[in-house]
Amino acid sequence: MKFLKKRSYEKELLDADNIPEKDLFQNLKEIAFVNKYLGGNKITTDGLAHFLIDKDKVYHIIDIGCGAGDNLKAIHKWSVSHGYKVVLYGLDIKKEAIAYAKTNTKDIPITYFVESFENIGQLNHSFDIATCCLFCHHF
Repeated sequence: MKFLKKRSYEKELLDADNIPEKDLFQNLKEIAFVNKYLGGNKITTDGLAHFLIDKDKVYHIIDIGCGAGDNLKAIHKWSVSHGYKVVLYGLDIKKEAIAYAKTNTKDIPITYFVESFENIGQLNHSFDIATCCLFCHHF
């Protein structure tokens, strides 16, 4: 494991400006698989359980760097099964990722934004909770 001793500063395939759509979609599918089967989604919903305490309140939740929308799908499923009211939003800088997310979550009411996280204050929406699972390491 010598290769792990030195940090790589190369961009991930997902961060490339010109990633082919087919490769992007495959990468998003793989991330969704990892989130579902290795616990990424569960970490998010376990965290939400500490903040969503009033079942009469409507919580506005945004997932920054939402990719395929799989985390939003998990939040939706969890909130329905636990009796919480949520309004969900997804934000991603890649329009292709948002297009994929819309297809991936077509049966769930989610508002999506194609935007950089740096411009979140310009969206004319307010959010109670922001998640960013598997996002921050890109910086």
